[in-house]
Amino acid sequence: MITSSYKPEKAVLSTESITDNTVSFKSNTNKTFVNFDLSANLLSPAIKYYLKHFLFSIIIFSTLWSMAQQPLPEKRTTVFFPNISSNSISVQYAENTATITVDKLEDIRPGDKIRILDKDKSSPFDAIVSSVRGNYFTVEGLSREKYGDQVYVLGKEVTDFRTVDYDAISILNYSSTQKLTKQVAEQKVQIETLQKEIGSLKTSMDKMVVLLEEQNKQLSNLKGVQIKDVNTQKSEVESPADSKSSGFIPNINKKASSVVYSENAIVLTIDKLNDVRPGDKVLLYNHKNESFESVVSSVNGDCLTLEALPYEKFGQDILVYGKQVEDFDTVGL
Repeated sequence: MITSSYKPEKAVLSTESITDNTVSFKSNTNKTFVNFDLSANLLSPAIKYYLKHFLFSIIIFSTLWSMAQQPLPEKRTTVFFPNISSNSISVQYAENTATITVDKLEDIRPGDKIRILDKDKSSPFDAIVSSVRGNYFTVEGLSREKYGDQVYVLGKEVTDFRTVDYDAISILNYSSTQKLTKQVAEQKVQIETLQKEIGSLKTSMDKMVVLLEEQNKQLSNLKGVQIKDVNTQKSEVESPADSKSSGFIPNINKKASSVVYSENAIVLTIDKLNDVRPGDKVLLYNHKNESFESVVSSVNGDCLTLEALPYEKFGQDILVYGKQVEDFDTVGL
């Protein structure tokens, strides 16, 4: 037979309650709350012994488990907040109460614990406010002999603002860590995207640089060709023996064997003078390879009469290149 009146908050178990036929567990008030009756004749003494200790172990475990599930009392630290912090205007005593009047009474309600000191701000007295009206309040137990007609009211008791709420900090830390982790992940994606864009732009710039280098090479080559063409044309004009000038054919290309200057003309003697008539324009070169154009006045055998030329520029060394034709490409040389 089992009877129980279990109250876990007061339970204190003892093995002194084990007898031959019963197992009883008592509280600290010596009140039996579990009772096992093992007087049945069907059980041997050995079975009874082990059964009693087995039941005892079960009850011990279940009791300790129940006690462990109960919440621990919350520890709170309190301080007196100086929300009044002023001397009293007056203190009126009655049988066991004192009514204290102050300049300004803020946030004081019946039931609050308030701290009162003497006029020297010593000898603290903590009292419960019984009533509040206007700028005065009433407390009990304040001694007139000790505190007199003037007291210093500090303020009411509040939970210590400096107490650290570790649970709130842990929750805030967890949520903040989650948010930071999300931000880091988003920033990582943004960085990867920007790196890809930078890589793409770099590739495009490299291609543009290569293209510009190729264009510069082409321009350089084209410029070289143009310069070469100009030099070729110049050499064709300036070279007396090997080059051709636009409009002039080298049908003579010989030096004059004699040069005679007069006031209005110059007479050149040239061996085997071919295909030159009066009115033709011929191209001449001096010893400095400087060119000059002149019109033929007359032709007499190997003598060629031209318009007057400055002696200082030509002297006796004159090369007659050839005459000018209208269409150079149609002339067969």
